[in-house]
Amino acid sequence: MPEIVHHTDESAAGGVSPFDAAIREIVADEEVLFASPYITLDYLDGVLDDTASWRLLTDMEAWLDNYRRSERETIREFVARHPERIRDVRNLHAKAVIGETGALVGSANLARTGLGRRDELGVRFDDPERIVELREWFEGLWTESSPAKLDAIDERIQTSSSIPSSASASSATSIPSESRRVSATIAKSSPEKRTGDGYDRLINRLTKAPCREWAAEHLELMRELIEISGLDDEDKQLVTSVPSSGTEIRLIIGNRVVFGFVGKTGNWTRFIIPDDYENIGELLQSVPRNYDFKGESAPHLPAVTDGLHRARQTLFRKAWIEATLNEIGRYETSPYRNRSHEPAVYRAAVDHDYRKRILDEAFDR
Repeated sequence: MPEIVHHTDESAAGGVSPFDAAIREIVADEEVLFASPYITLDYLDGVLDDTASWRLLTDMEAWLDNYRRSERETIREFVARHPERIRDVRNLHAKAVIGETGALVGSANLARTGLGRRDELGVRFDDPERIVELREWFEGLWTESSPAKLDAIDERIQTSSSIPSSASASSATSIPSESRRVSATIAKSSPEKRTGDGYDRLINRLTKAPCREWAAEHLELMRELIEISGLDDEDKQLVTSVPSSGTEIRLIIGNRVVFGFVGKTGNWTRFIIPDDYENIGELLQSVPRNYDFKGESAPHLPAVTDGLHRARQTLFRKAWIEATLNEIGRYETSPYRNRSHEPAVYRAAVDHDYRKRILDEAFDR
C-alpha cells in the first residue's frame, strides 16, 4: 500500500525528518539504486554506509553547478572513488531511492535542504510489482548512460564561475553525456486560451529585438535568474511583464526590476547592480541610461548595449546575481503582481517548447 511522506508539525519544529527516516529504512542492508540531480555528500555518505551495495544516477553538470568550487572538488573526489557506481544522465530531474523491498519517490533531493528544510512530498512503495517497475526504469537509464568523465569534470570546475548556481553553466565547458535527450511533446493551448496572459504583447515586443538569437539568449538569461532565485510563477514576489506603456520585457522581484531587455533602442539590457560594485562609477558613466533606486546604498539599474557580453563576465554576473538575491523577501507580495504579471513571459523563459512557439511567431512571420 503506497504511503504519502511529508513533514508533520513535529518534524517541521525540529523533529526527525520523515524523508530521512523512510530512506534509512529502505536502504538497510539492501542493494539500493539512487537517482537525484542534487546531493549533499555528507548526507549521502552516511546513508551509503547502511546499504549492502549501491549505484547512483545523477546529472553531473547540475550537481557540480549547485555548489561552490571547493565543494565541487570534493564531489570530483567522490566520483573518482566510485567510477563504476555512478552514471551521468543529462537533465535528470527524478528523485528516487529504490531498494529491493521498498522505494521512495518524490520531490526531495538527496540533500539536507530538501530532506529537512523544505516542504517536499514523496510516496513510499512496498508493492513488489512497483519495485520491479522502478528498478527496470533505473536499469534502462543506467544502460543508456555512461560513467562520469573525470577529465570533463575537471575542465568544468576550472571554467565554471565560483557562484553555486546554474548560472555558471553558460560559460563553462559542457560534460559529454551519452544519455538520451528527452524531447516530449507538450499539449498546446488553443488560441482562445492565450489571450489575457500577455501572449500577443510579448510577441510584438520581441519583434523590436535585433534578432531571434538575441531574444532567445535573453529569455535564457531570464530562465537562469528565475531558477537561481528559487521563485516560481505562483510566488507573489515575482513579476514577469511586458509593460503596455514601456518598451521592455521585465523580471521584477518585490518592487524592483532585476532584469529587463529590448528597451528604447531595441538592443539594451538592464541588470540590477549593487551600489558597492567595484566598477560602478565607470559603468554608470558608460551606459546610455540608468535608473537609481531610492534609499541609502540602493542598487542601480543601468541599461547596457552589450548585455550578453557582460552577462558572461564573472564579476559582473556575480554582482548582478547577488543584487537580485538581495531583493528576495523584501516584499511578500510585489506591488506590481496583480496589475502587471503576465504568465506568458514566465512560461517563455522556463518552457523551451513554448519559447520556440513565441519566437517562431515573432520572427518567422
